[in-house]
Amino acid sequence: MVAKASLVKLRDELLKKAKRRKVVTYQWISDELPSGVSVSGEELDDL
Repeated sequence: MVAKASLVKLRDELLKKAKRRKVVTYQWISDELPSGVSVSGEELDDL
């Protein structure tokens, strides 16, 4: 199992990629993240 800290880091990297692409969708983020990791709507709103 991957440590939670590395999952958060992975999520942050994905958010940065999404920000560059300007195509942030809940589905895209969900597809990229391993199961059990979620991104809140508030975090996406910040992009």
